[in-house]
Amino acid sequence: KNTKVIQWKNDTVEVFRACPSYGFKNEINEESKKDMITVIGRNFRNSSSLTCRYRFCTSTSWQGPLGEDLFTPCGISTSSDDFKAADVVFTPGTYITESRVSCQLPDLTNEKVFHPANKTAIKNTFTNICLRDDTGRMFLSQKCDGVETKTGNCDFEPAAPGDELRRRLYSLFIGCTKEDIKRGICDNIPSINSKINPCLTVMLFVDVSNSGKIFSSVKVV
Repeated sequence: KNTKVIQWKNDTVEVFRACPSYGFKNEINEESKKDMITVIGRNFRNSSSLTCRYRFCTSTSWQGPLGEDLFTPCGISTSSDDFKAADVVFTPGTYITESRVSCQLPDLTNEKVFHPANKTAIKNTFTNICLRDDTGRMFLSQKCDGVETKTGNCDFEPAAPGDELRRRLYSLFIGCTKEDIKRGICDNIPSINSKINPCLTVMLFVDVSNSGKIFSSVKVV
């Protein structure tokens, strides 16, 4: 008796990375709808329902002791808790190969979306906080560790909760902290042990669906 065995094939849609992995906001203009990224993964199908899903990473905000608006920067965690349903954007995908899909970028011209923190957040201290100075410029207020406090580059930040020495970082590219490296969240962009200032950027995640219903695992753009 002959028995035909159907070989099992893993057809799960997976996303590995996107190219480019980052860009500059001032390059986005009225023609932004034409801007595309290439998503690299596997098991993509040439389907009319091929869909790209973007989820914007959001931050928490609250009023500081001096009435200042305090924000925790996005990108500290890649947990699903960082995303809200209101921050999801769908765009059509264009099939290239089984391992390549071209995705239309969503509108990136809007400001970040901040969600109010819980009432006890002001009592907590954060390593990283986004603040605006007297001129309105956004900067990253970063808690200094024991060694950095001796350099003279750290000072008290009146708007930040807690009596601790902090430093202001205005640069687009900043050095990763020991905590970043330990937790594996140092992007190494544009060089080793450096990353993009999370207070000056918008982080979004992209995944892909062949049917427009079941999406792949989440990967960072």
